[in-house]
Amino acid sequence: MRFPYAWSIMSNELPDVGAEHRPSILKLIGWGRRNIAAQGLVAVVLTLVVLYLLLTRIDARQTLYALRDIPTQTWVAAVLLAVSSPAISAVRWHVTLRVMGHPVTVGRCLLIIIGIWPLNAISPAKAADLLKIVGLRRRTPSTVVLSSVLTERSLDILTLAAFALLGGLALREWPIVLIAASIFAAAGIAVGLAYLGTRVPVRFSFQDKVRHVLHSLRSLLHHPRALAIIVFLTAINWFGSILQVKLLFDGVGAHTPLGLTTAAMPIAIFVGLLPVTVAGMGTRDSAMIVLFSTVASASQVLSVSLLYPILNYWLLAIIGIPFTAWALDWGRPYSDERGAP
Repeated sequence: MRFPYAWSIMSNELPDVGAEHRPSILKLIGWGRRNIAAQGLVAVVLTLVVLYLLLTRIDARQTLYALRDIPTQTWVAAVLLAVSSPAISAVRWHVTLRVMGHPVTVGRCLLIIIGIWPLNAISPAKAADLLKIVGLRRRTPSTVVLSSVLTERSLDILTLAAFALLGGLALREWPIVLIAASIFAAAGIAVGLAYLGTRVPVRFSFQDKVRHVLHSLRSLLHHPRALAIIVFLTAINWFGSILQVKLLFDGVGAHTPLGLTTAAMPIAIFVGLLPVTVAGMGTRDSAMIVLFSTVASASQVLSVSLLYPILNYWLLAIIGIPFTAWALDWGRPYSDERGAP
């Protein structure tokens, strides 16, 4: 059984991870490979540089004041929305695997998702989702887990693009509409051509990944009720993230319309996905400052953009630390799924 790094997903470099083999943490998250570690160090440096430029050009004192003024109820709501995301993702993954003929309990799905969160937070390869293969290596074929992961990521992209497109159309924000429509169309066309069996002039490795996605999608298309549930859960999950940002803006005194948050935040998330900085810090902040410049001051936007990764990445990473060994299924014999944590 093999486990691909997220960074090498396009190159088919798949280091061996057998059912009883225990690879090092450094290798799993990418720091054990010289080229990936070098790219990770560059990302760390760029993150610090971008954040330094933002904090020196935007009044840091005003940013701290904005954070201080956030009401307690807003903090509570934002934290609850953050911690609900892994739970919703666990139910979605459970349904996806069940439809593919490899049922895994919701509890085990949740344990793996939250347990690998700390590794993703420090991984230069951004391999968190693919670490799911390690967590299920004794029960589920790696190709099935990979198919489920890539399908979920495809639905995430399409859902975020749809939110941005609908919000942009409602507000007549044509630059946002153009970007969102381009992303939605590109993802939809790629999947559609592959589903029809059309060969496109791209690397074989990419064709192989599309094949994995289609294996899962075909299973879902034969179960329309399950597909509807998965799409609904995906939409709820991302809308929760958008609502969280809306609440944080209200908390710092910038009463941002929900429609603008729905249109702009997905674009900022897409910018943050670029493999330039750690967890999108700096790049996502810069995009948010531009996108929300008409409704909030730079210091208010920066305060919200800094809270976003703290709540949705680092807080969950801290919560997940005690569960990492269980998530990777290390140090104990594999038990019956009903008895797994």
